[in-house]
Amino acid sequence: MDRKMIIAAAALWALTAVCAWGSWEYAGEWGEMGLNPGQFMTPYYVAVSANGNVYISDAYLKRIQYFTSTGSLLGYWGEYGQGPGQFFWLQSIAIGPNGYIYVVEDQNCRIQYFSLTGQYLGMWGSYGTGNSQFIEPMYVATAPNGNVYVSDYGAYEIEYFTPTGSFLGKWGSPGEGPGEFGFLSEIACAPNGNVYVMDGQYDRIQYFTATGSYLGMWYAPPGLNVNVAIAISPDGTVFARMGDGWGFTGVGYFTPTGSLLGTFGKEGTGPGQFQEFVDLEFNNAGTLLYIPDTWNTRVQYFRRNEPKISPASLGRVKAIFR
Repeated sequence: MDRKMIIAAAALWALTAVCAWGSWEYAGEWGEMGLNPGQFMTPYYVAVSANGNVYISDAYLKRIQYFTSTGSLLGYWGEYGQGPGQFFWLQSIAIGPNGYIYVVEDQNCRIQYFSLTGQYLGMWGSYGTGNSQFIEPMYVATAPNGNVYVSDYGAYEIEYFTPTGSFLGKWGSPGEGPGEFGFLSEIACAPNGNVYVMDGQYDRIQYFTATGSYLGMWYAPPGLNVNVAIAISPDGTVFARMGDGWGFTGVGYFTPTGSLLGTFGKEGTGPGQFQEFVDLEFNNAGTLLYIPDTWNTRVQYFRRNEPKISPASLGRVKAIFR
């Protein structure tokens, strides 16, 4: 590779790095404690539709509410029960490219799916260890091709399905080795189809192909932990809840293979601070990150702050390679 090609590659890397990994800043919030529409008791999980609407599941209220990108209430559905369209205990939610919203219920050992306005469309799953059965399903994620991945905390495995619930495969077993799981928690699908799995017991993230072949893993940096929340931006950057047990509960973000790029947030009740969160999700553009702040009974969102790239900065890149 000649010097001009090296300079061009370096400049492209600089532009990509700034766009993908720039700092994140608090942009707004909504919500308060209460039983009325637009209020929360336990806002746990979040999903964002292609048009930017934000869906929040509330385990205590047994309902899903959805809002505009800045928090204006648009609608809600759900009630206590075990029938179609009812919830016994809400867990994770995810939206597929087909516009279906998938809802995990660990106590009912099933996945229900709905239209984006709450119309019941179908369900699958039952208690057990066979295909399409679960012991304690916790998290759901959707792949770019529409397939649905479910982490089963009780069975130490990942199962995956077609968009309407036909079984495709599964992998996993208890343990600390590659492809094994301890506290199997949240999962996320990358734009290239790879599946990232968070293991809270061992403070690590493993990643796999779409069919479960092990690709690699990384552990939390020394003194920190990763446990129950993971999301992947459209550029492939991996975001995860991180903490140190001494007042830092925030977000860390990594390259797709685990190099730490930065952190933001801390424990507290003010803007950009958290009491507890177990999920986070991006809008389709990757410019806004939504986090249900459970014990502060609110949803916060953050905006990517992209520094401007000037001709002078590109000149500095060129100077490095002279």
